Amino acid sequence: HIIKIPDYTNTQKIIILVKHLFPDAIKDAGLSDDDVQLSPDAHATILSAVEKYVGKEGGVRGLKACINIIVDKLALLLKTSKEEQGKLQLSFNVNVSQRPIVITPDIVNELYKLSDESGQSWRYMYN
Repeated sequence: HIIKIPDYTNTQKIIILVKHLFPDAIKDAGLSDDDVQLSPDAHATILSAVEKYVGKEGGVRGLKACINIIVDKLALLLKTSKEEQGKLQLSFNVNVSQRPIVITPDIVNELYKLSDESGQSWRYMYN
């Protein structure tokens, strides 16, 4: 017998993002709620960005990768000086002078985008 498991709905994916994936991402990056927060306005932007770059998926692997990339890039900005960032020649820029940084649709679009033509932006997340 084949057991068919239905895909997550977008509502379910947002709940998983907010309750599990985002808290895990900030913890893994060595940050806290005092450093980074997720705006409800960014939820739909994140879902559509994942669908654009990863494709339609029933699970949350692409969603997890997306939020990890965004949070890791913010952690890099928070943990390095302007001088160090200049040496790294980063292709992204977000103002991190005020805490908490609230992840908005604009920040999602700045930090989660293709860096090359191959569709493997995760390989180049710091370029």
